[in-house]
Amino acid sequence: MDTEILTTATGLMSAIKATLEVARTVLAKGKGRTAEKAAEEALGLIVELQTGILQLQEKVFGLQEENSQLRAQVRQHQKGTADRERYELRNVGQSVVVVAKENPDVYLCATCFEAGAKVYLSKLGHSFRGMGTHSCPKCRGIIGAR
Repeated sequence: MDTEILTTATGLMSAIKATLEVARTVLAKGKGRTAEKAAEEALGLIVELQTGILQLQEKVFGLQEENSQLRAQVRQHQKGTADRERYELRNVGQSVVVVAKENPDVYLCATCFEAGAKVYLSKLGHSFRGMGTHSCPKCRGIIGAR
């Protein structure tokens, strides 16, 4: 896309130079058929120049929109990374769960967490080892000491 903009800008510069030359010819020649023809040519080049400028503006707008979307994605990624740093993986029995560092007694599904969702595990039963058996309401995984 950058080469398209550069090519368009170069073409617009050529059109500006040509328009200036036609205008100089009109001024130098004065009146008559030659001046009229030069003026018509200048008007045609001006219309071409306006069209090129509009196309260039559209491309710039598209790049600005793409830039805005990419910045939003970067912000979202940074937010997610910062949020993920508040959690850690923990082995409990034969399973792995995600726990918040500030509240390690609340378990999240590690599978769903990796997919970007924070899903609290539901307790199904107790075990003599303390954790008991839990299930994930989203992915239906069973987690617990076995």
